[in-house]
Formats: sequence, C-alpha cells, structure tokens
Amino acid sequence: MLERKKILVERVIHIVSDWLKDERTFTSPLVRCRHGKSGEGKLFINVTRISSGSLLIQEGYALSDGDNRIHRTWSFLKEGSWDVAGLEKNGRPVVIRHLQMELDDLLSRLEVIGQVVCPIGYSYDEDMEDIGLDLVVPTELRPEGKASRAYRRFVSWHGWRSPVFYAVSALLFCLFFGFSMIIAELYGTQLSHEYLVSKSLSSTMKEIRDERDFLTSSRARLDDVSAEYQEVVARLDRDREIFLQNTYALIRQMERDLPSYHPLRKRAYRLIAENIGESATNGEILFEMNRLPKTEYAASMFLETNSDSVVTLSSYKPIVSSIIYPVQVSNRENDGKGFRITSGYMAERENPFGTGGSHPHHAVDIINVSNIRSIDSNGKLDREGMPSGDIVAVDNGVVIAAYSNPIYGYLVEIRHPMNPEIRERYPEATGWRTFYAHLDAPTPYKVGSKVQVGDKIGEIGNTGSSTGPHLHFEIRLDYTNEDGVTEEKRINPYPGSEEVDYF
Repeated sequence: MLERKKILVERVIHIVSDWLKDERTFTSPLVRCRHGKSGEGKLFINVTRISSGSLLIQEGYALSDGDNRIHRTWSFLKEGSWDVAGLEKNGRPVVIRHLQMELDDLLSRLEVIGQVVCPIGYSYDEDMEDIGLDLVVPTELRPEGKASRAYRRFVSWHGWRSPVFYAVSALLFCLFFGFSMIIAELYGTQLSHEYLVSKSLSSTMKEIRDERDFLTSSRARLDDVSAEYQEVVARLDRDREIFLQNTYALIRQMERDLPSYHPLRKRAYRLIAENIGESATNGEILFEMNRLPKTEYAASMFLETNSDSVVTLSSYKPIVSSIIYPVQVSNRENDGKGFRITSGYMAERENPFGTGGSHPHHAVDIINVSNIRSIDSNGKLDREGMPSGDIVAVDNGVVIAAYSNPIYGYLVEIRHPMNPEIRERYPEATGWRTFYAHLDAPTPYKVGSKVQVGDKIGEIGNTGSSTGPHLHFEIRLDYTNEDGVTEEKRINPYPGSEEVDYF
C-alpha cells in the first residue's frame, strides 16, 4: 500500500513539474465537467511552487451558477522523496485511510487536464469540443435547485424516524388492534385475541431491541471516527505551523541573500515575511508568496502602494506652523491626504539608485498616491491620464531661482518674509527660503515674481536625477557668519520623518 502511494505521489509531482517548468505558478485551462449526460461546470487546477521542496495544488470548479469553488487543496513536501504533507477537501481535513483513493482521483484529473495543456507556441480554444471524459462534479459542490431542496425538506420531515412517521405508525397500530378486537369478538375466541396481541407485542419489542442495538453500534463507530478526526486535525495543525515557520524562514533567508544594492527588495521581503508570520491559513501564506517583487522597481511599487506601509503626509505637522503643505490635488483641500513621504530628513541616506555609498538628505521626498490608476503584474504603476499633483507655495514670497540642472531637474526657490515664529525658534537666522525640485516642466514664474500662499508653481515630475515622480522639498535658513558672509542651514520640514526611507 505504501509502495502504491509512493508511485502515485511521484507520478503527480512529475506531471505538475512538467507544467510548471521554471515558473512559480501554473493555472490549467478549463475542462468541461458533467454528471452523466448533463454538463454542470468546468474543472481547473492551480499549481504553485512554494520552494524547491514544497508544492501546493488546488482543484477548483467554475460552476454553472457563476461561482468558483475550491474542491481539494494538496500540500506536498520533499524530505528525501516527495510525500503528501496535507490535504483539505471542501475546507475539511481528509481521513488518512482515504488518502490513496484521493490520490488516484487527483492523478486521473491531472491526466485529463494534460490532454488540453498546450505546448509553448500554441493556443487553447476555450470553446473546443468536449474531450469525451466524464469528470463528476462532487455532489456537495453542485448548485441546489428548487426540486432538490423540496425533496430534501420532504425527507427531513416525512422520512424514517420522523414525527410524521411515528404518528402514522401509531395510527396504523391502533387500527390494526381495533380490527383484531372485532375479529375476536365476532368469532368469540379469546385465544385468537391473545395470540394476535402477543404476536404484535413481540414484533414491536423485537424492532425496539434491533433499533437499540443499531444505535449502540452507531454510537461506538461515531466515537471511533471522532477520535480519528481529532487526530487528523491535530496533525494538520502541526503541519500548517511547520509550513508557516519554514516559509517565514525561507523569505528571511532570501532577504539576507539579496545584495546590498537591492535595498527596496530587501525591505519588501522583510515586510512580506512579517505578514506570513501572522497568517492563519495556507491560502494567506500563498497570497503573500505571490506578492514577492522580482525587481527593485517592482519593490518600490509594492512599498508605495502597500496599505501596511503607507503613512500619508497629513500625519506630519510642519516645523513652521503657519505654512501649508507644498502639494495638493487640484480643486481639493490642502490637507496632505493622498500624498506620502518616501524619504525623510536624515544625516545619511543610502544611494537610492543602488550604486553604493551614502549622502545627507536634508529634505523630504513626497509622492502622489492618489493618482494611481492601476498596477500591472510586474508591479508597474499606471498613472496615464491621471493628474500628477500640484506643487504650491507654502507661504507668501518672491521667486529667487527658477532653472534646471542635472541633479534637481526643473526647480524653484522662494524667499519668504521673516515671521515671529521663525525669529523665536531661530533667533540667529536672518531669513528663510523654501526649495522645490523635480518639477515636470519649467515654472511659469520668473525670478523676481511675487507669489501668494497656495499659488500653483508647477506640477510633480520626474526630471533630473530622480527615482520616479516626486517633489524634493527643503526649508533653508540664512545666517551671517563672523566675516559677514551669508551661509545657509537646512532644517527638517516635517519632524518625525527622520526614519522614513522607502526609496
């Protein structure tokens, strides 16, 4: 029996490995399923390579009511040789003695699917003729019609050992007893009456004894099945915990193996590993595995849009309470929502292009996350046709610089009048300015032009040395040294952003 099981497992692994080739996942074409002569849905199979020694196979049905349902979920692990690590059928563990039967059924379905898996360079016609094999949709997955529901209700109320059955039986017994009394009275034979009553009572008592014996044996079998079920559930819980721990350790090892010039992928892998550590089911683990980015760009998109890592600009208060946020969506309130800081103010920051080294970053980088239309399978953001986001003056002032260079692209610098808050906080400062870089086009303001708070001075762009569309924003203070020369000092526009570094 064990040898038969081993052969079945090796055959299954051989088939799905041939489908996967070098890919991580494979989804089969839909194969028509029918029960007898009537078509009732379509079968499909998903295969996922969790690691070199771990596979997940899911059998599902696309039913005629438009619903997709998972029939069986298989986990295979390789420890020397491949073996079944876990099996759920319709969301419940399978009794271990039924494993070989389920393997036989799985193999037959894989062989059917194999007839419509196309080689590379060919296409599959979803409207092809039925391949001629009967794949039975499990009863528990078929849509229940009105007739079947009515029949089930009728049986539940009028079947064996139901209240109606006992009432009818009692009525028939009374009629039979009354008929016996009439016969005895007509023939005047007390002996016949006693015989009939005795026979009826004996038959009834035998039925009662038989029913009692049946209930006793059924209770014993139920206890055995319950104990076996509890054992299988405990084993599956242990296997799931081992699978979770192994997957978590695998992702953390993949993170450590990545070179230092892939900082974004390292950060994304670490976040995914933490999510896997909190997963409750194999499905959640599989979902997180499928989110692993393959490139730095895909990792940056993951970090940019992942709900667990996004903190909006509105969560930060500016160092100068009188200024507004430097970005806003057109015709919306200037509240910082829809934007986020991707790199904060810090003394040293690793080169975001992955070329090594580090430099001070005395600014904050801000991106627009409200203008993402979609994300493709490679993690690339599609912003086509969506507004890029406005760059606005944070306070009244005068434009003192407006040009382009290779580092900052199109830029604007504005000098602002001193205010009591600046004087109190920085008593040695003689003036202050704000600096805006990576605009998508030259600003319409010329040097010497006056701007009012909230005036649009440009749009978020990707010009100069940039990792993607964002605004590079600085606050600069002027000081006069002992020699009478004006020097500048940059301060953190948004305290609390020092540890933010997604790019």
